[in-house]
Amino acid sequence: MRNRYYRTKRQKTIIYRIIVCVVALIIIMLLIDAKMRPLIRMLATSQASNLATVAINDAINEVMEENLVTYDNLVTIEHDDSGHVRSVKTDIIKINKLKAEISTTTSQKISKIQNRQISIPIGSLFGKELLSGRGPRIKLYINLSGNAQTQITNEFESAGINQTIHRIMLDIVADIYVVLPGANSSTQVKTSMCIAETVIVGTVPDTYANFDSNKMLTQK
Repeated sequence: MRNRYYRTKRQKTIIYRIIVCVVALIIIMLLIDAKMRPLIRMLATSQASNLATVAINDAINEVMEENLVTYDNLVTIEHDDSGHVRSVKTDIIKINKLKAEISTTTSQKISKIQNRQISIPIGSLFGKELLSGRGPRIKLYINLSGNAQTQITNEFESAGINQTIHRIMLDIVADIYVVLPGANSSTQVKTSMCIAETVIVGTVPDTYANFDSNKMLTQK
């Protein structure tokens, strides 16, 4: 009887210790997960931003090639008899069409990034420069979706006597939504690209040289 009693007590002690170890292990795993998940989300979002940037650039180049965009088919420069620039006119219809197509194409390309595999080095999760980029990689699959907004701006830069560089800039802002296993995230990607430029020969009025790039020029 006594031997059976001790065996039963010993078995209960072993079971108790196993339960304690399991609970401790679960708690440790939860703590590690709570610490690592934000880092994983941050690193995954960073890689998602890179993918979105590539998609944006591809969309811009695709639309530009399809529409054969050049400076001359977007802007008309008129001079007076003295060679001074009288007006710089933009074709608002073509500009608006270009903006709409780029916004739509960008959103479509971003949304096509589905089940894309990314990998994160374990060393990067420890926040140490020495370990960053090192160690085995954690593989994740992400899905992206987003909306893009575009704006056409203008830049004028002096290029010498009676010469001014006029650049037409495309600014695009995309709100990106990242779907990760067990977590979602969002970020914003901004990029700017020169879609056309020319050197204007002749005296450019101060109203253009000091032009507010957030406004369009004289439109036709």
